[in-house]
Amino acid sequence: MISLKLRKRNFKITLKDREMVEEFVNKLLEELKIDQSRINVRGTTVTITLYGTKDIIDYNWQIIRAVAKEITYIKEIEKSRLKKYVHSILQKHAGATFPLDALEEVLKAKGFIAKVEYGKTLISDAPFESILNYARMLGKTIHDLKTYTRSSSTKKFLATLAVILETDNVDEVKKLAMREGVLEENEIGHVILTMEWKQALNKILKKVK
Repeated sequence: MISLKLRKRNFKITLKDREMVEEFVNKLLEELKIDQSRINVRGTTVTITLYGTKDIIDYNWQIIRAVAKEITYIKEIEKSRLKKYVHSILQKHAGATFPLDALEEVLKAKGFIAKVEYGKTLISDAPFESILNYARMLGKTIHDLKTYTRSSSTKKFLATLAVILETDNVDEVKKLAMREGVLEENEIGHVILTMEWKQALNKILKKVK
């Protein structure tokens, strides 16, 4: 019969305030994967005592560090004027699929700070509900454009412009873009861009502002 040697380890985590401590402890109680543990709080310092094998203790120490990092990150975002939003999380909350760079252009056109970081994270000062509203509008408009073109960049351009202009009349947006020479029809009646989509968007916005 193999006997596993049990160990005891104490870990200390210091957070910025008592509110963070409360959230940290509650989250930790949900996440820890160990049979024996004890949590003690003194001020803003949390002492976690783990009992188990070396592998189990090491595994749960990684959980402790991850939870502390998550709580700290969320609080920093809440206190900052600029907030970060992961693309997949935005799509989940909006209930729509949309290009993140299109949302970036909409928010900038509406006077907000907006920047896409590493292609998957939006940094913006826009209210969360406004971001979700524009995301839903983009998702719906892109879906409605499937009979207009097969080009993803053309769909992105038309949807972005329509949302900025706050119209669901895609035909009017299409006609405007064709008059300005940034769109043309191909042999099967689909529209395609005559230039890069952001360049086309900027050209139209300069005309309509």
